[in-house]
Amino acid sequence: MAQQQPPTDMTQEQAQAEAIRRWGLSATATYRPSRRTDGGHGRLARYRCTVGSGRGGGYLVEGQGNTWREAFADAALAQELERRSS
Repeated sequence: MAQQQPPTDMTQEQAQAEAIRRWGLSATATYRPSRRTDGGHGRLARYRCTVGSGRGGGYLVEGQGNTWREAFADAALAQELERRSS
């Protein structure tokens, strides 16, 4: 099995810096290479990149995607939908 490489749209360090810019020092940018080729289990298992705010002292996923840009775009969409519903 070939080792998957992190996405090259931005480095993990750049993604971490962007997460901190958006959500503060508790924010995280996590890269998880796929362990399974059949889609895995659960909603997050499909995505290699997750970005989180760290709100509430835990790891709260704000966005996810196969690239860092997809993950941040997903986070922006989720925040917009949350804003519209309140």
